[in-house]
Amino acid sequence: MKKIVILLITLVSVAELSAQVEFRSGITLGAGQSKLRDITLVPGLDYAELFSTKHNYSLGYKFRLAPRDKHLFIDIDILTGFRQVIYSYIEDFWLKNEDVADGMRPMSGFPTKTNYYQLSLNPTLNYKFYDGWYVGVGAEPSLYFAHEVASSKTDDEFYKIDVPVTGRIGYDFKYIDVAVSYKHGLFNILDPERFNTGKLNYWQLQVFIPF
Repeated sequence: MKKIVILLITLVSVAELSAQVEFRSGITLGAGQSKLRDITLVPGLDYAELFSTKHNYSLGYKFRLAPRDKHLFIDIDILTGFRQVIYSYIEDFWLKNEDVADGMRPMSGFPTKTNYYQLSLNPTLNYKFYDGWYVGVGAEPSLYFAHEVASSKTDDEFYKIDVPVTGRIGYDFKYIDVAVSYKHGLFNILDPERFNTGKLNYWQLQVFIPF
């Protein structure tokens, strides 16, 4: 009898919660541009060419909890992502050693191409301010697996953790949601053997397709 009472209370609570909170979930897709900032190299290295971060992409699943007749709602995104960082560097020895003949100095740096594979969780608190328009803020704890595919170091791999602060503005069309998201990295994501710092900023156009 006690178990039946507990079950009935649970069902009533779930029904009451469902009546007060709208729950949606579905696939989220994203694509955008990235930019590195605050870049400093370890002693003994110098820039040879500028950095390029190309495009970034993400694929994930979103959970949205929206209290009915309220302006605030919560998004929780589970995301996977990909981006590529390309840069060149050169050892100070070749640039500053007066004993090296001009003809022996390299004209460009050692090219390096690194693929970053990302796994992250992005909770966001959002505020609907007009019709379907909303803004949101949150954080995105992220784990990066980096694989250097073109480098003076063969098949170098390393892991990095970052916790970008995120901001978002979007429009909810009910059957599809479109938003622009900006993410501001806080920690170095570059190879620690070459870089003391190198933080990542990026924006994305994101599409949420609820089921």
